[in-house]
Amino acid sequence: MASIGPIWFIDILLALASGALVMWVASMYFRSRMVIRSGISMALVVLMVLIAVKNIAGAIIYFNLSRFYGADVGLHMMPLSILDLIIVSILLWIVRK
Repeated sequence: MASIGPIWFIDILLALASGALVMWVASMYFRSRMVIRSGISMALVVLMVLIAVKNIAGAIIYFNLSRFYGADVGLHMMPLSILDLIIVSILLWIVRK
């Protein structure tokens, strides 16, 4: 089995970091659901968990793609991972305020 290159490794790390941040947001929503007492707060928790699952699945897909495609494909996937991480970071910043 060939080792993954640095570009794919960064893609995988970005996807996992984004998934971890989403789970952090989900835990904040989960803890505040009793204070808010709204039906939407549990829906937000479910949404955040689904987004985290998407990010973890993305990391797995990136790993599998890295075995068959070179760094040129990984480089084209990186902006998506960076954008996802930026969006989740902004969401975390909003939720923490």
